[in-house]
Amino acid sequence: MTYSPNFRGTTGKGSSRQLVTNYQNGTGLTLVQGTPVSINVSGQIVAVDVSDPLSVAKLVGFCAEDILSAAIGKVIDSGRLENVTIGYSVGSALWISKAGFLINVAPDYGVNGFAAGDFIVFVGVVVENEFNPADKDIKISLDKIGIL
Repeated sequence: MTYSPNFRGTTGKGSSRQLVTNYQNGTGLTLVQGTPVSINVSGQIVAVDVSDPLSVAKLVGFCAEDILSAAIGKVIDSGRLENVTIGYSVGSALWISKAGFLINVAPDYGVNGFAAGDFIVFVGVVVENEFNPADKDIKISLDKIGIL
């Protein structure tokens, strides 16, 4: 067996490494932590609209913090979104809702406002924070599954 400095063993919870980029909020509203965002024509972030193919195609990640209107804030596209305030339990699978928020119910025709032509976007899973098990993270496993 060869030595690997990144080996954590079978009891490790994984890495919290993430790719974070700064973007300006172009919505006119505060974007809260965890909001899925895409890029608009001005290069600013806006909430993702699962009914709009261009919005889904331009999905860049999730707000890593609350971002005030016109402010620049952090967006994460991989790894863990850490210390999120979310009402879902550890192990819950998450998708982007029709309203642009995170939900734990898989999109389907007539469920939570979804209709033909809307996109199904899987986000990831709620996990324990690796440093404080009382906190929750979202392990991002972004997948644009398809269209209803």
